[in-house]
Amino acid sequence: MDVSKVVTLCKLLESLLLVSPNVDLKADSPKLNPIICSTFVFCYLWSIGGNIIDTNWDAFDSFVRRQFEDTNDAKVSFYGVATVVVVVVVVVVVVAAVGDYVV
Repeated sequence: MDVSKVVTLCKLLESLLLVSPNVDLKADSPKLNPIICSTFVFCYLWSIGGNIIDTNWDAFDSFVRRQFEDTNDAKVSFYGVATVVVVVVVVVVVVAAVGDYVV
């Protein structure tokens, strides 16, 4: 695995869990665990899946679902990985386009 993908995963986790004022890391475990798990899955999908070409999305979707199937708090939604990757890629493209116009 490329180191940049791991760095991306870690940076996303850091920004979503440590920097965000909406996450209380001192919360009780039953409340905090689903937040951490779902955030990790999102970051995993983005850092790894964001680099996969569209012909491999279905295979990646199946792989990720199997990987997290034993963890109730980390289950992939019924929308699928391909949908999440497409949405994230569209958001990044829009942000990049808008960013070019921001002074």
